[in-house]
Amino acid sequence: MRLLPLLGAIALLGIFLSCDDPPVTDDSPADLGAPTPGAEVNVGYLHHTHADLLHSPGEPLTISVDDGELIIERLLFVISALELHRCAPTNELAPRPLDLLIPSAHAHVPSSATRFGTPWVEDLLGPPGSARMAGGIAPPPGDYCELHIVLVPADDDAINLTTTPPDEIEDHTVLISGQWRDQDQPFQPFLWTSDLRRVIPISLPDPHTGEHPLHLRDSQQILLLIDKLLHPGLFTAVTLEHTGPDFTPFVDALIDELSLYHYDQP
Repeated sequence: MRLLPLLGAIALLGIFLSCDDPPVTDDSPADLGAPTPGAEVNVGYLHHTHADLLHSPGEPLTISVDDGELIIERLLFVISALELHRCAPTNELAPRPLDLLIPSAHAHVPSSATRFGTPWVEDLLGPPGSARMAGGIAPPPGDYCELHIVLVPADDDAINLTTTPPDEIEDHTVLISGQWRDQDQPFQPFLWTSDLRRVIPISLPDPHTGEHPLHLRDSQQILLLIDKLLHPGLFTAVTLEHTGPDFTPFVDALIDELSLYHYDQP
């Protein structure tokens, strides 16, 4: 897997973010193509960590679960695409068939005016509250009611700024590694991965005002950040099998709580 070239400093941050907004780092590819008429929508990601799980960046996270203990050293999460969907008279938040959105053989689907299709790898043990930009699209003006978050395994074009070698996360949507023990047994290493494919539709308000739907005007500039919250409740369903921990319930709960960052929150 190769690391895409990155854009330089972000001149638009003064427009997008107030002094209370999260710091943003630009991870987007250098060449996004010639500008097209419409709004300018940049997309990115960040996560927050509950006070009970706060730890020093780069240090592992220790969790007590199911009469045992976990030391989580890596927690990587892949988002492969974001889609903006216009409002319709019968607009409902419901998943669309995956075969209409995700090619069977490739995780990376090209971007379009309303779809950002470059996957990125996020380190959920990294500094909380620090946002990164992944890139941008130029959708036509109009009202947009839904944002579809597409999860599929990382491919060789994924933006990966983590310390994990690209070939370790390729073909995975989630990678979690560290050590585990059951009761008073010695710690053992584990590596857990998932290649899940899912489309998560979420409501799309204006992230600055909270008003729904998101009304995009021609030449308007806006930044959409996909937010995640690590909290103790996510880990309560993790089970310890004889072969190691099973994080499937943890991932399901994390996905259920994916949200759009609102700029008026602390």
